[in-house]
Amino acid sequence: MFFLADSEVGQELCFLGLSVPVLLQVTFRMTSLSLAARTFVVALPYLAALGISFVGNLSDARTDSVRDTVILLNTAYSLFLASLLASWRDGELWADIMRATAIVAFPAFVYVAIAHGSDEEWGRWQPYEIQPNWWGMMAMGLAWSSLAWKNRFLRGLGLTMAIYYLFRTQARGALLAFLPAFVLCSGYFIPLTRKKLLAWGVVSVLGGFALWFDAVFGAGDIVGRVFDFVTNDVLKLNDLYRGLGTGLTGRTDAYREAWDAFLRSPLIGNGYSEFSFVHNGYLITAAESGIFALLALLYLFWVGLRGCWKARHWPGVGYIASYMLTIATYPRTLNINMAALLFMFVLMRGIALRYMGQPSRSGGLSRN
Repeated sequence: MFFLADSEVGQELCFLGLSVPVLLQVTFRMTSLSLAARTFVVALPYLAALGISFVGNLSDARTDSVRDTVILLNTAYSLFLASLLASWRDGELWADIMRATAIVAFPAFVYVAIAHGSDEEWGRWQPYEIQPNWWGMMAMGLAWSSLAWKNRFLRGLGLTMAIYYLFRTQARGALLAFLPAFVLCSGYFIPLTRKKLLAWGVVSVLGGFALWFDAVFGAGDIVGRVFDFVTNDVLKLNDLYRGLGTGLTGRTDAYREAWDAFLRSPLIGNGYSEFSFVHNGYLITAAESGIFALLALLYLFWVGLRGCWKARHWPGVGYIASYMLTIATYPRTLNINMAALLFMFVLMRGIALRYMGQPSRSGGLSRN
């Protein structure tokens, strides 16, 4: 809770504390350094593009260059740590970390919901007067972590709390981005077994019967009411300030500004952290660091996604796809908040899967 004290030093120390378990992992030889190195290399084009843009725009920077340097180094270091964690011999480490995260984070979410349940501004829940979309990103991390639990009660408890936060903070982008994670990581759909097919068949029959009963004996507007709830109460498409045709509280203007800035400097961008107000991580990358950084970021995502896909690691596919959708509506790319750190671990695990079982330079196989 260092953010409550507005202590970036405290937050930084907590982040650096992640070095301890990774160092222990390396000390006790529970990882493959060669596999970690090959995994981290995939991130180097992205980091190099960020670094070149940062140095190239340093003289014109309008933000705190020292703070930006720390943020940039944090990004590189977090990807490095994730590469080491991803090379763990136990393929379930990512799930263990997520389950532990859910257990630790859940009480904090409960406390905030009880103690600050009435903190609202402009009709949106805003605990501690912190931007609601920040809470949406944190709730996304809780949702992912809860999905890693095989125990249905614990998984349902965490998901209920996460969805409650997403709904009350009106984090529409995160709500939509949660769907691929739910489909691919929950175990309710994938892998598709006979038991699941039977269960979904029964649900479909009961749903069809309910619609028929409502049409014959009721008002006949269940579908309409559900559609109205989703579009107006969940997605807020009719909202006077944030609905369709409103410019999304100035976001469309910010998109145009960032796009114009990218066109002015398409190669190295306009400077790191210059467009933190733009709610699209891909556009931020292009405007701040140029086309090479954007392509390198997409390549990094693609390699991780492809590694999970080829290994039939469906939770990895779901988490990566979920985060890729999330940053399409959030002013972030890769940073050190809870959801991003979990994502980077899963992403680098997907990249590591690409190399597992391939011959190493010494002629042997990479150690899983």
